[in-house]
Amino acid sequence: MGNTQEKKQINKGNQNSNSNPNEKEKEKEKEIEEEIEEEKRAEFDGFFQKENEEEFSMFYDIPDDLVIYICRFLDQNQLILLAQSCKKFEELAFEPCLWNDRSISLYQTVNRFTIVRLTRTVEHLQGIRMKHCRIQNLPSFFDEMKKRCGDLKTLELHSCFVENPSKEETKLGSIAQLSSSLKNLPQLTELSLPSSRLGTIPPEIYKLKQLQKLNLVANQFNSNPFTSKISNLDSLKELRLDMNDISIIEPNIFKLKHMEVLSFSFNSISALPSEIGNLTELRNLRLSNNSISFLPNTMKSLLSLKTIEIGSNRLGSFPDVLLECQDLERIELFNNQIRTIPNEINKLSNLKVLKLNSNQIQEIPSNLFKLEHLEFLDLRLNQISSIPIEISNAKSLHHLIIFGNKLTSLPHTICFLHLQQLSVQGNQILSLPSEFGDTQFALTNSLTHLDLSSNSLTEISESIINMKNLLYLDLTKNSGNSSLAYTLRSYFKDWPNLTYKLD
Repeated sequence: MGNTQEKKQINKGNQNSNSNPNEKEKEKEKEIEEEIEEEKRAEFDGFFQKENEEEFSMFYDIPDDLVIYICRFLDQNQLILLAQSCKKFEELAFEPCLWNDRSISLYQTVNRFTIVRLTRTVEHLQGIRMKHCRIQNLPSFFDEMKKRCGDLKTLELHSCFVENPSKEETKLGSIAQLSSSLKNLPQLTELSLPSSRLGTIPPEIYKLKQLQKLNLVANQFNSNPFTSKISNLDSLKELRLDMNDISIIEPNIFKLKHMEVLSFSFNSISALPSEIGNLTELRNLRLSNNSISFLPNTMKSLLSLKTIEIGSNRLGSFPDVLLECQDLERIELFNNQIRTIPNEINKLSNLKVLKLNSNQIQEIPSNLFKLEHLEFLDLRLNQISSIPIEISNAKSLHHLIIFGNKLTSLPHTICFLHLQQLSVQGNQILSLPSEFGDTQFALTNSLTHLDLSSNSLTEISESIINMKNLLYLDLTKNSGNSSLAYTLRSYFKDWPNLTYKLD
C-alpha cells in the first residue's frame, strides 16, 4: 500500500535527524496515521450517502480490508444493517466510542459469526446486547468491560460462544466461565444469558446486588438450579427460567418481595409452593408447558397479578383461586382438561384476554359476556354446541375464535358486536343469521377476518357484499360450495383488497 511505503521513508528520514529524533518520529507517524484515517474515512463515507435502507445492499461490495475498520464509524442502526447484509462479515473490532447511544445492540443474523473485541473506553455506555457472537477470551472480555464501560447496567449475551476456548472452558460449556468474570460488573441491573449452555448457575450472580432482571432461558438446568443465596438478590423484579428441565422452584425465590415477573414455562414443575402468595407485587406469572394440576389457595394474595399463563398443564378444572385475583387482565389456560367455565367468571371485571382453547368445555356461561373489557376470546377445539344470545353484551370483544366445536348456528345478536375476527371453521353451521351483512349492524362494518370453512353452509346472503372492510374470507369445504362459489365470484370485484378461498 502506498501509504505504508511513505511511512517507511519518513521513518528512515527521522532516524537520520539530529534534533529530537524520537519526538519528530512520533509526530510524523501520527501525521501518517491521520492521513490513513482520513483516507479510510473518505472511503467509508461513500457507503452511506443514501438514507434508503434498501441501499445497504451495497455492503456486499465492501472491500475485505475495510470490513473491520468501517464498523468504527457506524451508528447503531447502520451496524445492525451491516450485520444483516454483509455475508463475509467475520470479525468486528467492537469500538462504540463514537456512538451517542447509551445502549448498543449487535444481533448477528448472517451465516458467519462475529468475533467481538472491546478496544476503546466508553465511559457512559450503559447497555451491550449481542446475539450469536463469538467472544475472544472470555475473562479478558469482562475485564475490559470493567475498565472500558464504567457505567454498564445491561448485558445480554444471547447464544454467544467463546472463540478458541481453553480445555477448561470446553468442559464447562460455552460461557460457563462467567463465575470468575461477573464480579467485575457489580453495577449490573439487567443480565441476560439465554441459550448459553451454562448447566449450573454461576455463583457470582448472587453477588450482583443491584440486579433487577435476570434471564437464564434455555441453559440446560435441571431439578433446582438455585441455592438459598438467591434471596440475596433482593432488588430482583424479573426472573426468566423458561425451557430448562426444572422440577422444583427454589423456596427462597418467594422471599424476593419486589418480584414482578416470574417465568418458568417449558419445565417439569408439578406443583407451586404455597409461599408463592408472598409475592404480593407479582404482575406476570408464566407457567405454560409444565405438569401442574392445581394452584395453591395462597395465590389469592396476588392482588397485583395482571397476567397468568398456565397453558399445557394438567388442570382438571378452572382454578377458583383465580377468581380472587380481580386485577387479572389476561388468563391463558389452554390445553388442559377443564370442563366448565365458572359462573363467577364475571368477578374478573378487568379481564381482556381469555384463552381456554383445547379443553373439554361444553357450555359458555352467559355471565362471561358481562366482562365489559373482554377483547379476545379463544374457545377453539372444545365441545361447545351453542353461543348464548347474551354475547351482545360483550361490547369490547374484537376477536372471537371458536372453531372446532359443535356449533350448528350463530346467534343473531352476534351482529351487534364490533368484531374484527370471527373464526368458526370446523363446526356444523347450516346457515348464517339473516342480519349478517345488514348495514344497520356493527359487525358489517367492523369485520376484517371471517373463516366459515368446513361447515355445512349451502348458501350465503347477498348482503355479505356490504362487508366492505373484509380482508380475508374462507368458505372452503362447505356442503353447497359449488353454488356458493358461483354466487360469490360475481361479488368479488367489489372487494379489491379481499383475499378469499373457495373450493
